Amino acid sequence: MYSKVLTSWRPLKRTYRYLSSINLSVPRASLSGSQSDAPNTFLGLGFLTLGAAAGVSCLLMDFDGFTPVDTLVYPSGVSKSSDSEASVARVPSEKGLKTVSSSPFPVFTEDQVASRDGIETPDVWVHYEGSVYDITDFVSRHPGGKKNIMMGAGGDIAPFWNYWSQHRSHPKARKMLEAMKIGVLDQPSPSAVGSSPDPSPPASEDYVNDPRRSKSALRPLVHAARTGVAFEAETSPVMLRTFVTPNHAFYVRNHAPVPEAGNAAEMPLQVGDKTANYLDLLTKHGKATLISTIQCTGNRLGEVAEAMGKDSYFEAAPSGIGLISNAEWGGVRLADVLKEEVEKKWKGREDNLHVEFTGLDGFTKSIPLKHVMKRSNNVLIVHEMNGEPLPRDHGSPFRLIAPGLVGAYQIKWLQSVEIIEKQSDSPWQTKFYTFHDGTPIKKWPHTSFITSHENHGLLSQGQEIFGLAYAGGGKVVAGVQVSADGGDTWHDASWLPDEKATRWTWRRWKIDSEKILGQPPPDGEVSVMVRVVDETKAGIQPEKPKDAVKETGGYLFNAIHEVTLNVG
Repeated sequence: MYSKVLTSWRPLKRTYRYLSSINLSVPRASLSGSQSDAPNTFLGLGFLTLGAAAGVSCLLMDFDGFTPVDTLVYPSGVSKSSDSEASVARVPSEKGLKTVSSSPFPVFTEDQVASRDGIETPDVWVHYEGSVYDITDFVSRHPGGKKNIMMGAGGDIAPFWNYWSQHRSHPKARKMLEAMKIGVLDQPSPSAVGSSPDPSPPASEDYVNDPRRSKSALRPLVHAARTGVAFEAETSPVMLRTFVTPNHAFYVRNHAPVPEAGNAAEMPLQVGDKTANYLDLLTKHGKATLISTIQCTGNRLGEVAEAMGKDSYFEAAPSGIGLISNAEWGGVRLADVLKEEVEKKWKGREDNLHVEFTGLDGFTKSIPLKHVMKRSNNVLIVHEMNGEPLPRDHGSPFRLIAPGLVGAYQIKWLQSVEIIEKQSDSPWQTKFYTFHDGTPIKKWPHTSFITSHENHGLLSQGQEIFGLAYAGGGKVVAGVQVSADGGDTWHDASWLPDEKATRWTWRRWKIDSEKILGQPPPDGEVSVMVRVVDETKAGIQPEKPKDAVKETGGYLFNAIHEVTLNVG
């Protein structure tokens, strides 16, 4: 099965490398009007961000600043009526002008669209579901990068939009595309997805082979089997109460269909310029195990949208606190695997180099080589999760585990590891999961949650309140405090005796409700808040939600967590 997956990617990989080697000139588009000045406000995925394209990222940006095209300039010989009645489109043909009375747009053949591929001509056209679009002016502004959008140049973009389903699930992506419409396709296929020789299947078919998921342990944000989009699910609050998260309850954040890649004994792994057998690496370097917490960059999205109000560009399905989980991983230490290559080829240059990781789904990011080669950072290629082979949703047959870094760096379905001379130019590195200045987001700040009760739950007399605390980058969580009077008074919580807790894992805390409510406890509703404190007992989480989005735009949302409980 893995050979089928790899084979399917090779032609696109070659295209990617070819486009990387040429200088694509993008002149002013054949579109006029305010579109040329529109801000780049779509933080979506590329038409197919292969080799550059997992998290937030779960996230897509707002299109409100995009102005539809008012005036279209067509190629010579093509005209569009502007009568108030239904317009008649005309297009040159071998026998003169061809008309289609049902469309106000010119009609183009697939050959005409194919000839506008940005290489033979300066214009870049694509078609989708029977319509033709001039994307020339948008190519240089594409968040997924010029090279990636050019993979669809002159052809049908349906395969790319079906695979990277965020294009279809986000209504503003289609709105932006429609603003670039210049015509309709001559005799589109019956499926209305364009008339390519090998028409794309319906979007939902791309996801029919996704694995089955637990209906009780996971709380789906988007149900891929029903909607034909990449699956996202947070761990249910009940399953966040154990130190190690069971495999079936570990949160899921996919960006594309789940690959069917075979097993670790059979699937090749590209390491530098060599093709390695994973089991050989395991035998040579020995097995390493590590318990590590992973948290999605976009956890608590449900609170982010509320905190940002009209300025929010987070259009993904809102999550609670459950895009975080903890597991024990087994695999091989990457510093050991790369040691020989680094000493032979890169000795003395480690400070400026990066290691680029690419998954079978196309998701790509890089980490500084110096970080990877520091053995105490425990960067692993793993094949086991909680003592079992990796489940498909979590990267089978092997994935990257980079403790302390945000979820976007934990590359699943890992197929290649390559040392490069600068950080990856992947859009996942330069456009998505970044701060305002384009710097990649790497580590979570201190954060804490209440997991014993959900909002508007019942708090019985004498019941304990408990939860989690975590900090990225291997930072230590010094302490946790809880308040039930709006933050006027804070009470120290105690740690649960988790013997396997380390600087790479979350820590579990608890506190007796009588300690914070007093005796007798108040009747009715009470608001309970939790925060992380430093060694001096000073709070180090933003008190107000708006303060938690100032620097990150909504990523790494770590405002004080608060739940309203009914005291009974």
